[in-house]
Amino acid sequence: MDIGGVVIYIDEHRCEHFALVVAIHGDPNGYDDKNRWPCINLVIVSPNGECQDQYGRQIQRHASVVHQKDNSAHGMCFRFIDEKLDPSMRQPTVS
Repeated sequence: MDIGGVVIYIDEHRCEHFALVVAIHGDPNGYDDKNRWPCINLVIVSPNGECQDQYGRQIQRHASVVHQKDNSAHGMCFRFIDEKLDPSMRQPTVS
């Protein structure tokens, strides 16, 4: 993983967006001592077509985004380009 690299951001509605990595919180080469990927900060192009200004479509920033395997909700997380979304990791909602 590199600054300026591209990942897939999975938003709160479980929609996927190409995202640019702007910060890495941890070892960018892989897992930490608890077998987790580092969390990242990223930017995406706003999916809302009305969010435009004189420079074009606005961007949205998201901070401390975890890898999909470290997130039981399957939203507000990222996956690598060559990975598939893994619904088996999703935990049931308790309410």
